[in-house]
Amino acid sequence: MTPDTVVIGTGNVATDIARMLASCGRLAAVAARSVDKAQKIAGAYPGVKAVGLYNTTLPDAKFYICAVTDPAILHIAENIPDNGAVWIHTAGSVGIEIWAGHRSRYGVLYPLQTISSLRPVDSSRIPWLIEADSPVTLQLIDSLANSIGGWCVSPKNSSERAMLHVAAVFACNFTNYILGEAFDFLEDQNIDPSILKPLVERTVENAFSGKSPHLLQTGPAVRGNKAVIESHINRLPADSAETYRFLSDKIYRKHHPSEK
Repeated sequence: MTPDTVVIGTGNVATDIARMLASCGRLAAVAARSVDKAQKIAGAYPGVKAVGLYNTTLPDAKFYICAVTDPAILHIAENIPDNGAVWIHTAGSVGIEIWAGHRSRYGVLYPLQTISSLRPVDSSRIPWLIEADSPVTLQLIDSLANSIGGWCVSPKNSSERAMLHVAAVFACNFTNYILGEAFDFLEDQNIDPSILKPLVERTVENAFSGKSPHLLQTGPAVRGNKAVIESHINRLPADSAETYRFLSDKIYRKHHPSEK
């Protein structure tokens, strides 16, 4: 496939999307404010250029994917001239209208997945939430996403995509933080945290079994066992104890509404 896509950015999402595009021969260049940072990504793929974002002319391409911070999207829209290509951002909570008036063809390609450059994600496990200025552009973005794997979902609008982003923060980011707390606690006791893996895997399986996770909730807060809750809190450092008490209180109130 002919390289036809420029990735703008050097963060986790930009790095992994560049890898996916390079694997199917579509990555033409990586652009960033710092050419050196762009080169760190582009240099891994023969024939892929590294270019400055504002101090040079961007290579001609069919797609420009802006995997940058939310404020940087508008800065790019306002300061880089439209060239008739399809301009795409990857942010979960930024509306598609940010491109309006700045680009003739534009859209959104948001990966509903946790992405880290330290641990590349299997592209087949990514739902891509896509939007576009027109059905024709949507088809082009859909084709681009399918070429790098995963599957595409078209939310009704940017508001729905933003709500999915909120849900993703609860399901992923908050869950990951809580796992980090559990790991820290066990590591302080010289216990291998991998002992939690079967429990966590079972919890996730249960959550997607078709029944509400609230109905499958277990633990001392559901049982109303305040003595166990207090004994756990007394074993924790202050910050972790605060988190434990807050979450236990939320679970208790959810399952014992008459005691609110």
